[in-house]
Amino acid sequence: MTDAVQSGQPPGVVRAARWLAHAQRDRARADALAATDAELSVFCFQQAAEKALKAILVAAGEPFERTHSLDRLLVRVGRFAPEFLACPGDPERVSSFVSRFRYPDEGGDDLADPEDVAQARRVAEWLVATAERHLTGPVGELARRILADLTRGGAGGSS
Repeated sequence: MTDAVQSGQPPGVVRAARWLAHAQRDRARADALAATDAELSVFCFQQAAEKALKAILVAAGEPFERTHSLDRLLVRVGRFAPEFLACPGDPERVSSFVSRFRYPDEGGDDLADPEDVAQARRVAEWLVATAERHLTGPVGELARRILADLTRGGAGGSS
């Protein structure tokens, strides 16, 4: 386990920071892949958006079901953080990218087009940035340390 995770912070702070750091890492991966692997890029953008919302839920002490539905997560988060309900674009379309290009039975032979990448980027960047603004203080600071660990190849926690 990384030094960042062994920071002495309460478990909820550590968990929320880990979710946020993984969202930030996935957003960076998606950006890096956008020009060379659109299908993997939109998947990573979707994961960044999902993990940002789950970071908010964890920080609030709210349990969540295992879901990839951004709309479902937005409804949950919006109950106590209504600013998230202003998410631009089509979050549920972005939710479909978790499987649409990966599984043959769900369109896995399709190719993501530039509009798919733009839509996924718009939703993910907005949600991650909004989560970063929302999660300041110990969560934000610890997330920065965990992200630094992750980008150096450290453990940083699970996604």
